[in-house]
Amino acid sequence: MDPLSVTASVTGICAVTAKLISTLSDFVDNVQEAPKEVRALNADLAAFYSTFTRVRLAVETPRISKIPDGWMEDFDKLTAVCLETLEQIKEIVDKAVVTETTSTATQVWKTVKMTFKFKRIEILRLRLVSQVAVLSVLLETLDESRDQYIEKRLEDIHTKVEELVASRQNIRETLVVLDQNDDASRQADYILQDKTSRRTQPLLESRPPVPETAQPGPSTISSVKPSSANHGTDDAGDNLVKAGLAFWVTLVFAILLALIYLSALLRHSDCMAKLGQLRLDCKTVEEQTWIQCRTDNRQQLKQQYSEKQEEIEQKCRRDKTRLQNECTTRQENLEEGYRKEREQLEQKNTKEMDQVKSECGREKQQLRQTCQKEKLLKQQLELKLTRTKGELDDVTSTLRRWEYMQQKFESHNAVGNCVCSIDESTWPYVLFSWGDWEFTL
Repeated sequence: MDPLSVTASVTGICAVTAKLISTLSDFVDNVQEAPKEVRALNADLAAFYSTFTRVRLAVETPRISKIPDGWMEDFDKLTAVCLETLEQIKEIVDKAVVTETTSTATQVWKTVKMTFKFKRIEILRLRLVSQVAVLSVLLETLDESRDQYIEKRLEDIHTKVEELVASRQNIRETLVVLDQNDDASRQADYILQDKTSRRTQPLLESRPPVPETAQPGPSTISSVKPSSANHGTDDAGDNLVKAGLAFWVTLVFAILLALIYLSALLRHSDCMAKLGQLRLDCKTVEEQTWIQCRTDNRQQLKQQYSEKQEEIEQKCRRDKTRLQNECTTRQENLEEGYRKEREQLEQKNTKEMDQVKSECGREKQQLRQTCQKEKLLKQQLELKLTRTKGELDDVTSTLRRWEYMQQKFESHNAVGNCVCSIDESTWPYVLFSWGDWEFTL
């Protein structure tokens, strides 16, 4: 697990924690007399977020050496447990949220009945506290290992300096073995010397020459070259001068190393003090940043809410305008269709009325003809009735005459019966027979 993966894991955990803190903060602000368990859970989540932020800052800070593998494994296991705890807290918080679908699409809390299980919240709070403690130990371990790496780095610097001194002595010995001339040796010494040895070099060269009779002691160095000495004697004198210069250079360099080491230790102590102060400052800045972030998040959420509300209103206005246009278009289409149907019905009714009128005209004409026929028939019947009535009158008068004649014959004691016969062939004449007499009336 590399530092980049650690940073990604910490960032994900911080994002989930920040969301839970924001949700619980809104709950505490909106609900009257919020339970103390919920307030304590919100505070523990804030400490949890702060500790993970400190871990992220410690991992992202430039380091001299890499983070130990054992620390990475422990941190990986701890992050898995922390994520599981956050998921359980999120599940509880989500159950306490009621979403209402309104025109503003706001999120409200159920204040009448709480769905929190306070015993489970207490268990999760204890887990959060223990995880924060383990994170703090890991953070302190990371800081202590950083101090150990700084000391190890100082030891490496000290070893490199000693190797540099040894390399200078090896260069001088190489020049002596190769029997270079005095100018090359002095040039090499000047290049390899420190500033302190360069300052002491003119003093050594400015000493008065020693007489030939004087024997050089262990603490004196002769720089006079007798004119009668051979080349081997000059090399021996040069070697003595070089040895003395090397001794002084080594001594001065050792003193400088001691001073550097002491200054490094002092700087290390100052760095530790500054590191402690920096931790306190970071914690203060982090708390202030957290408060500022919370304020900024609220303002940002309010701004997003207002923007979302304005967007929803604009969308509603657009939808309303679109629906009005659709309704107008549909109403016009319906009116056009109704008008066409009405015209078709009127045309159909006109055709049917024409057909009915023509049929009525034909029936009326037939009725007129029938009436005329009935009138003619009635007239014929009336004529027949008139004729029949006249004939009946004639028959009646004839019968009356017959009765009269019968009475008359009876009055004269006529023998026999009078028979009256009516024949269609002789109608309207009536044949009477009376005894041997027959006559027609």
